[in-house]
Amino acid sequence: MRLGSYRFPAEWQPESFTIPKADRYCASVKTYESAAVFSWGPDIIGKTILVEWDFVPVAVWDELVAMEGADAAVTWDPEKPILNAYLVEIMALEGKFFEVVNADGPYRRQVKLTLIILEDLGSGS
Repeated sequence: MRLGSYRFPAEWQPESFTIPKADRYCASVKTYESAAVFSWGPDIIGKTILVEWDFVPVAVWDELVAMEGADAAVTWDPEKPILNAYLVEIMALEGKFFEVVNADGPYRRQVKLTLIILEDLGSGS
């Protein structure tokens, strides 16, 4: 997976993420004899994506914190054959502090990164 210019190491790929799929937007109103249905069709813009890791080392966490702090849109590429790349904004980042004995630094556990899709960029790079 790639977020902005950062490519996550193979051993620190997310455990799961929301599959980017367009949502259908519609509304209906009952009329006297029928119903009026308004449909704008499916759209992926505005869809939130939850990316989750069980654990990440401090180096990966620091990259995520820096991207969140930059408060700018970045490219998210899941780097999966059937998925596109997207222009996203980081909406939230959370994780619990977790020290590991005999490790080079603290880890974060139960890490959740929330993205919102701003644009579909087409095939991943």
